[in-house]
Amino acid sequence: MTRSLFPRLCLILIGLTLTACGPTANGVDLTTPSPLAKPSPPPTQAGSPASEAATQILEPPTLTYQPPAPPVGPPIERLSPGQSVTVSFIEMLDSTEGWALGGRDSIYDHVLRTQDGGRTWKDVTPPEPAAPADREPKEADAAFLDGNHAWVVYSYPGGGYGPDEGKIVWRTGDRGESWQPSVPIDPDVDFMPLAMPFVDDQTGWIFAASGYGMSHEYTNVYRTTDGGLTWERILDPGSSEGIIDVCCKSGAAFADAQIGLVTYDQGPNTHVVVDWTTDGGLKWEPGFLPAPEALYDSDEYNDKFNGGVCRTISPDFLSARTVRLAVDCVIRYDPRDVASFLYATSNGGQTWQIIPIPGGPVQWISPEVGWSLGRDIYLTLDSGLSWTKVKSVTWDGQFSFVSQVLGWAVARSEEAIALVQTSDGGRSWTEIQPRIAP
Repeated sequence: MTRSLFPRLCLILIGLTLTACGPTANGVDLTTPSPLAKPSPPPTQAGSPASEAATQILEPPTLTYQPPAPPVGPPIERLSPGQSVTVSFIEMLDSTEGWALGGRDSIYDHVLRTQDGGRTWKDVTPPEPAAPADREPKEADAAFLDGNHAWVVYSYPGGGYGPDEGKIVWRTGDRGESWQPSVPIDPDVDFMPLAMPFVDDQTGWIFAASGYGMSHEYTNVYRTTDGGLTWERILDPGSSEGIIDVCCKSGAAFADAQIGLVTYDQGPNTHVVVDWTTDGGLKWEPGFLPAPEALYDSDEYNDKFNGGVCRTISPDFLSARTVRLAVDCVIRYDPRDVASFLYATSNGGQTWQIIPIPGGPVQWISPEVGWSLGRDIYLTLDSGLSWTKVKSVTWDGQFSFVSQVLGWAVARSEEAIALVQTSDGGRSWTEIQPRIAP
């Protein structure tokens, strides 16, 4: 899951440990790594919302990994043992272990790991060069696949890297004990990370904006099939035919190495859409969502089922053709008046089941159990058919549940930020004072 403009999009799996060979320096492995054991790919099912074309086998990137020169400049300084730390994004794996991004005050450039439920954290930040004194500190975006594997890329807030710097993606297969730098990505374009989904320890994508304008979010898509050592730009604003350049994206998810989708926030869009790919992101086709009866038939809602007032969020693949996502629609242009729906398809988007839901991002821990996570927190035990309110809170949260009762949240209220935990399914929350482990 990445710390980005999107909701965090990562798979929580128990994976294989990367065994690196050769010497390391400052936590970075500069030798050619031992190959990662490649898991068997998940079965691919035919079909998509736009076509029934057979899927293709991905070819490996044209680049061959050669260990790049060590990064230039002093690395981001590690946090000191016992020092308090602000957690800005959390991804827990179970009751004790998890990853986070955070740092000091409002600077979120550190990668962290916990083994005690978030009370203490080990600083496992990769040796990324710190920002020069005349620039704002860099911020980290990350994908956390499992307890061993993670990928991190840095950018400057609001401005990407700029054309004068390469984009290095750091990868680890040993819980952050050592990091390997990728071959730099296209240093000729601006780079603002949006999402970094991975489906296994070899295959992943980076969606990165290169600019905004004229109701567009110009997006480059990069893909790796060798665990993040090399990245191929497979789509750019000049080749996408404008399909995924609509402003602004809210999420991205993949079922396997071929089938994925992108969702969109409210913007100057004519229709409510999700864009689909069946070839690993090379091409995308729009899937237009049908309007819920409550919006389409009611004079109160004035038939405003369009991308200007409705957004698609929280994409979740159960299989290559079975997907669910949430749709929030602002009514009468009043952000306090929102109608929300759960959309579910079992045939790749050809037809949808539409269920009213409380609203806000939806997080699932199983096909049946999930939460609707606004300031009013609701729980479902039947795949969204019914919902029970469990709590109202006064803050906005980025949540990470690991069971029906145990979860964490990064809670924000205006400028304040805190790490909180629940052990009763969200009915009560206790603040944690995170510190760097001794």
